[in-house]
Amino acid sequence: MTQRPVLGDLLLRMKAIDELQLRAMLGHQKRWGIPLGRIAVENGFCSWKHVLCALSIQTGMPAVDLDRFPADPKLAHLVGEKLARRHRVVPIALQGARGETLVVAIAAPAPLSALDELAIVSRKKVKAYLAADHAIDQAIATLWGDQRIPLAAQNDADLGRPPAEPPRALAPLHEQEFELDAA
Repeated sequence: MTQRPVLGDLLLRMKAIDELQLRAMLGHQKRWGIPLGRIAVENGFCSWKHVLCALSIQTGMPAVDLDRFPADPKLAHLVGEKLARRHRVVPIALQGARGETLVVAIAAPAPLSALDELAIVSRKKVKAYLAADHAIDQAIATLWGDQRIPLAAQNDADLGRPPAEPPRALAPLHEQEFELDAA
């Protein structure tokens, strides 16, 4: 069984961070237990797009941009607020001739047990895409009300610097295989 690549190594290979930044991130993570991707963004080392791309490569799960494919309020009942908040998941669309597949965005890490529970609750097949933490937080706040303040900067502009050029591997990830059925 092959081991998944480590997020820090992926960010290094993408040239989103350098060795010194990775060492600083790992020290911070060891001390405070904060996810590495969040540390990278909050310290201004790279953007959420870089982190999301690396997480997509790491997990093998495609990513989605919730600005382009927002959560659908008409489908909120299929997920429910409690499940959405617990597993950090939001509904995006129904696919298939009879709407038998629920397309969701989920924050990493996306445990299989969360997707299994979602399939049971919604009574649908589930197709999951990774989304940025801040995008999931915003979608949950939009669908069910804001009960907490997002911890992460949303993009490079929030960090007070011009947007970084996204890595080459990112461009197709949020567009990959995601075509909404005409309603």
